[in-house]
Amino acid sequence: MKWKLGIICTILTVQLTHGSAQVFNQGINQLEYKQLLERGITYIRTGNQLFDSCLIAGLETCWNITDVNIIERLERPEKNTTVLFVTTKKPSREFFEDRRNQKVLVLYPASLYKFKGEVNMERTLGYMYFNGFYELLDEEHEYLFAKMMIGSLNAGLKWISEHQLTDIGRQLNQSISESIIKESGTPLGNTLIIHREQTRNFVDISKIEKAGIRYRLVGQDEYYNLIRAGNKMHYVLYFSFNTFTELSIINIATGQIVYTKHFYEDYPELKPKELKEIAVYFG
Repeated sequence: MKWKLGIICTILTVQLTHGSAQVFNQGINQLEYKQLLERGITYIRTGNQLFDSCLIAGLETCWNITDVNIIERLERPEKNTTVLFVTTKKPSREFFEDRRNQKVLVLYPASLYKFKGEVNMERTLGYMYFNGFYELLDEEHEYLFAKMMIGSLNAGLKWISEHQLTDIGRQLNQSISESIIKESGTPLGNTLIIHREQTRNFVDISKIEKAGIRYRLVGQDEYYNLIRAGNKMHYVLYFSFNTFTELSIINIATGQIVYTKHFYEDYPELKPKELKEIAVYFG
């Protein structure tokens, strides 16, 4: 079934990229990006009914940059389109193998797509790792993050299109990041939700408190329940160790990203500079 998604997400005044939630590789002048705009995207179902229904709902609510086509798991996508699918990647940093979930949501040229085939991440039009939400995310609860991921991908691509960005790689993601932060404003009075697993590697709660950030430190069950509740004043921290380190702050209820950065050097934990920037949202 093919449908034009006419609902414009008012929540997506900000765009995501660069930082933690996603990475973009192609500017407006790249052939495969032009094909995405002209031919739309094709979501390939995973076969998990709950996950697929939530991701499709996210497309209906938050995807407004192109048409969307939905096909079954083993169907062949149309040529010259862009496929949206979930795949699994090997850890790119050996000492982070304790991350249980290596799933990634990928936008990829259909001409390169192979069922169970390797994905060349440098040829993707956008991608986002599930494990950025916290290290030990289990597959059973992946569906809770579908809207955040779809909203983030749409926002980044939309920004590239509307502002005719021709950069690629690092420059492209930096432009997107700066624009998101600039346009997000300062939505005061919010609470940052921090999963206890995030304190194992990169979150120092004493530094969070010193920065004056309003937060809730929660365990797994409470974390999932808060996302289900969808309080618009709650945001989650996304911190993903992959080829780069990606950092984002995302609204639980709307999927809106208000802050996002990419770090191409070693960035093992949140530093005072970023904590100071993040604090304006949680004072």
